[in-house]
Amino acid sequence: MTLLSGAVLVVAIMLVGSLLNQSRPDVEPAPTGTTPGGTAPGSYRNENYRVPPVDLSPPALPRPETLDEVDALLERNPLYQQIVAKPVRCEVTDVNIRSVSRPALEAHLNQMMGCLVKVWGPTLEAAGWVPVRPSVTVYSAPVKSRCGDTRMSNASYCGGDQQIYVATDVLSSVPGSVNRNRYMVETILAHEFGHAVQARAGILTSSLVLENRASSERAKNLISRRTELQADCFAGMFLSSIAQSASLQPDDLTKITKLGHAIGDDVLSGKANIDGDHGLGASRQQWMRQGLSSAEVSACNSFVAPASAVR
Repeated sequence: MTLLSGAVLVVAIMLVGSLLNQSRPDVEPAPTGTTPGGTAPGSYRNENYRVPPVDLSPPALPRPETLDEVDALLERNPLYQQIVAKPVRCEVTDVNIRSVSRPALEAHLNQMMGCLVKVWGPTLEAAGWVPVRPSVTVYSAPVKSRCGDTRMSNASYCGGDQQIYVATDVLSSVPGSVNRNRYMVETILAHEFGHAVQARAGILTSSLVLENRASSERAKNLISRRTELQADCFAGMFLSSIAQSASLQPDDLTKITKLGHAIGDDVLSGKANIDGDHGLGASRQQWMRQGLSSAEVSACNSFVAPASAVR
């Protein structure tokens, strides 16, 4: 996707080969209400889950074979029948991006990636999908990925190599009153990993098929917004899952959702009600809140939401 602007959180996708040459795994979905990797009530969950190492040569992304499968993967994905376990223990503390060095920030975000996979890995597996742990590359000057050149003031998930890229100045367009809040850069990472979740579940490739078939820029933007707002919702679910171990108080979580508003298409562009590709600030904040308030992945099914909810 293009149309990068400011600190817009872009999912950069460059899929090699045909989109219709590989089917998804034929695995029965887990029963509704399953708590993947759960332990005894009241204790931390997913404690027995073995977080995989970083995978720089991941298996190919599942891709739809037919348009019917595109619709099924977007609207009725087995992932939506699962829950995200909570609380999950994450012992990685947040950092001050304004004072941390680039190598230290990269090490921190790669550690945080372990927490993201610990939360989402069992959920993906319960739905019959294969989770992958991406690497995180933090850059202070543009670098090349299989999706092309990265941009400053940005963060992206690249579907070409299934890795994540974060600029050191990713929060430069976010007001100081917001970017000084806790867990800002970690929330950005959680959003980008939301795209990795979508990718491993066949959602990202399916949405790309629809974007490529869209008859107008407006129709293309609507599909893109559904994808981006779902990633915001997935980020909220992750933060809710680790809130207990991270000592995130209700006020912290409220402040975190302000980031969603600050990176809305209207806020970044200064154009109210712009027809953008990521969502208005109010929409991004609402979908993040939705993720924070629910453990059921179906709460993040933006592909069946009315158009008025994904503006």
